[in-house]
Amino acid sequence: MKKILIFVLAGSCLVSTATIAQTFSLSDLYDRGEYVNHGYHPTSLESLVGSAAIIVKGRFDRFVKNGLFYGFDLTREEYQKKYNYSDELADMYGLPISDYAIKVDEVFLGDETLEGTEIIYRIGEALEFYRNESINYDKDALFFLGSNPDGSYTPIGVANVQYAGNGIYSYGTLAPTHEPYVGRTLDFVSSVEIDSFEQLIKIEIRNQYSDRGN
Repeated sequence: MKKILIFVLAGSCLVSTATIAQTFSLSDLYDRGEYVNHGYHPTSLESLVGSAAIIVKGRFDRFVKNGLFYGFDLTREEYQKKYNYSDELADMYGLPISDYAIKVDEVFLGDETLEGTEIIYRIGEALEFYRNESINYDKDALFFLGSNPDGSYTPIGVANVQYAGNGIYSYGTLAPTHEPYVGRTLDFVSSVEIDSFEQLIKIEIRNQYSDRGN
C-alpha cells in the first residue's frame, strides 16, 4: 500500500499532526467537544490559548504563493518518482495550499526572536484565483497558530485569527471567499475590549505554562 500523507483539515486549513506542541492536542480538543466536524470551536480562553504553539500579535502583510503540497520532506518530482505517478495523478493527490506573510509586532507565546520579523502563515486553499479575499491586511490581529516542520505556521480553526477593530477582537473565515470580511465574536469574550482581551490571554498563558512547570 502506498504511503499516504495524513493531515488534519480544519475548515480550510492544514495542520501537521506531528508538530503540535501546544497544551491541548487535537485529540484533547475533540474529547472536550471543541473540535467537531473538522472544525474547531473554542469555548474558553483556556482552550484558545491551549490550541496554539505560538501566539503573536501582528498583521497580514502580503500573499506569498499558492501551489500543491506533497509533504514537508518531498518535492513534487520526488513524490512522483517515489510513487511512479504521472503529472495527472500528482495534480490529483497534491494538497493545494497558500502561504501568506505575517509581520510580527509582539510575541505572546513562543520564540521571542520572531518579534519584528515575518512568519509564513499557511492554509489549505485551492487555486490562486480562489484566494481568501476576507483576509484583512489593514487590521492588527492576534494569531493562535500551530507550527510546521518547515518553519511555517497554521491555524486549526477560524477563531485562531482574531482581528482588532471597533474596540474588540473578532474573527472571519478561512474558507476561500470573495465576500468582504465580516467579524464574529467568541461568546466568552464577546464584550471584552482589546487591551483587556490581550491581558487575559497573557494571564492564561502564564497559568498554563506555570502548571506545566515552564
